[in-house]
Amino acid sequence: IPGKFYEYYTVASTQAGTFTVLGPPSINDNGLCAFTGTTAAGQTIWVSDGHFTPVRDINPGQANLGTNFFDPQLQINTASQVIAKDYIPGTSQNIRIWDALATDSFVYLGRAGIGQFYTAIYGAPSVNPTGDGVFGAIDPNGITHELVQVSGGTSTPFAINSSAPQPVIAANGSMVVTTLNHATSLNQIIWFASGFAS
Repeated sequence: IPGKFYEYYTVASTQAGTFTVLGPPSINDNGLCAFTGTTAAGQTIWVSDGHFTPVRDINPGQANLGTNFFDPQLQINTASQVIAKDYIPGTSQNIRIWDALATDSFVYLGRAGIGQFYTAIYGAPSVNPTGDGVFGAIDPNGITHELVQVSGGTSTPFAINSSAPQPVIAANGSMVVTTLNHATSLNQIIWFASGFAS
């Protein structure tokens, strides 16, 4: 339609030379985007809105080319908290919530590896507006797949019959996940109340 236009901003690009690779973005209600970016120093998490907030590395202390990596599926909430899985292959896996308004500021939600509680942690964690998180993990015995909700620093696990769960958490703490029972091939979407309450 003549006279119509739209507004857009480039949030990040490999064209400028800073980045060699960009991961999938997440955006919050304020328009702030979070994404993984690989530079000559390594892979870290970056934020920008492409307009008012210039591109900024929120965890430059994690940059270690070829050693530290981030799962591409991260999420930013309205409080500018970014939940992501990071890992060092064969050594450690972590779920952390990063403060996108600070530098190298985070809290652990879950850890896996030598001397840590979980045997393994899956990618694609989720965070709600109040900072409660949920992620998938394998218990310390290396047998049971669990959903783990972390609210106010307290972890609540729930065993599920599914591999590689990718849960999502709502503002009220309720969660949803797709499950697949390999023995029966039953595929379901399951809703859970906050804290896995009955």
